Amino acid sequence: MSSELILQRRNLILITSIMWFLKYSQIKIEQFTILGIQFKYFENPNAIFIALWIIWTYLLFRYYQYFMEEGKSKIQDNFIQIFQKKAKEKIQKKADEKYAEHKLEHTSNVLLNKSIVKYICPVKGNPDGCNIEMPIKEFKSEIFKTVISLLINKSIITDYLFPIIFAIIIMIYCFYGWNGAII
Repeated sequence: MSSELILQRRNLILITSIMWFLKYSQIKIEQFTILGIQFKYFENPNAIFIALWIIWTYLLFRYYQYFMEEGKSKIQDNFIQIFQKKAKEKIQKKADEKYAEHKLEHTSNVLLNKSIVKYICPVKGNPDGCNIEMPIKEFKSEIFKTVISLLINKSIITDYLFPIIFAIIIMIYCFYGWNGAII
């Protein structure tokens, strides 16, 4: 994770936590102090909430930009890597059945396309090798196991997706029954 993404992640989690705290504690702003200057009366105290929402929106957008540059590809790469391991056993079994008369050398990886899982491996005595294609829908349990494995065994989900999910959940929470809500 790059230092820029870590910075954006931290800022988004911080402003989102502040928004949650303001809503949860039902704070009403009556005075405001900045750099030792005290403002005791506001004509429109909601201006502070609007400023916080603008900052929150900006930081969410910045995090999204960095996530799309770095995080999305890492999540996809991890998913494909785990899925290949989980799908390999199933597709190798299918290859063994189809090429029962040959001795397969299971040295290849599973190739994942949008709708097809493909497996190609060398076969002794057959220059074409084995070529197995199966529709992705036959791998529902492997996909489910891959998602569970990513959620439980890898920090990549909490590193990259947690800030966005947290920000959206808190935004929804803050939009109802609070004087700091924008709508």
